Amino acid sequence: MVKPATKPAHMVRKLIAFQAGVTIFGMFTGLVFGAGDLNSLLIVMAIIAIGMHMVMVATAMYEYGQGDYIRVSSNRVTHSSLRGLNIALIANSLNIVLGVISVISKVFVNNIGFFEQGLLEGDITYYPVIWAEIHAISSGIAAIIQAGYLGLYTLYFSGNPLYFLFVPLPSIAVAAVAYQLGYKSEQT
Repeated sequence: MVKPATKPAHMVRKLIAFQAGVTIFGMFTGLVFGAGDLNSLLIVMAIIAIGMHMVMVATAMYEYGQGDYIRVSSNRVTHSSLRGLNIALIANSLNIVLGVISVISKVFVNNIGFFEQGLLEGDITYYPVIWAEIHAISSGIAAIIQAGYLGLYTLYFSGNPLYFLFVPLPSIAVAAVAYQLGYKSEQT
């Protein structure tokens, strides 16, 4: 029997495991449908992966909210209305950090001329190639971690680093709302 998550750390690990499962699913569908001219199937599989991820997050956080109400009413923990949001933010922290690094490095890559002119001083030369490498590495890792959304990225958002910042937002919002709904469902 599966033991229910009773601590926020267990929920963080559970949400990370859900993302890992969706990532593996996205990688397989990307390998199968990405090679040919099957763009519509790639989108359908991305929608299925996203839906599956949101249902898993919502279900787990709803149940955690219900259990949290019981823990709060028995004075084992104090209530925090932001607990679901905090759990989701911690679980998606790697996605958020990689998205921020990707966006910042892309700004430097796009404005290489400006920064290069400002930093040429005598024999000291600024090599902006490092920003392109940082962008490639952070975007590559983010794309691998968020492979469940691969169909959307490859067809509509390729090359836009803001995509990596927006991908975790639905999961964070669903987790926060589902926790609150679960917590309030036990009050009635």
